[in-house]
Amino acid sequence: MTENLTQWLDESSLPPGETILCACGPETMLAKVAQIAIEKNIDCQVSMERRMACGINLCQGCAVECRDPGSSETYYKMCCQDGPVFDAREVVF
Repeated sequence: MTENLTQWLDESSLPPGETILCACGPETMLAKVAQIAIEKNIDCQVSMERRMACGINLCQGCAVECRDPGSSETYYKMCCQDGPVFDAREVVF
């Protein structure tokens, strides 16, 4: 799947600053799409799948590990409250 994306991006004339990739699917695929987007300097949003037991951030069962770009420190965002769509640059895959 990601080979097709890479080929399409290489053949297209989309300006990086005006292009946004949106992805949903298995987390391993999202990680690869995010990597491609970062390498090509394209904004990317990923829709994360988590079980959201309460839906209001009380149980904290839907944590997504994140970090600010360029930082090694990680923190957690809750998929039910902060997502489910995240900037691919901040998700730790």
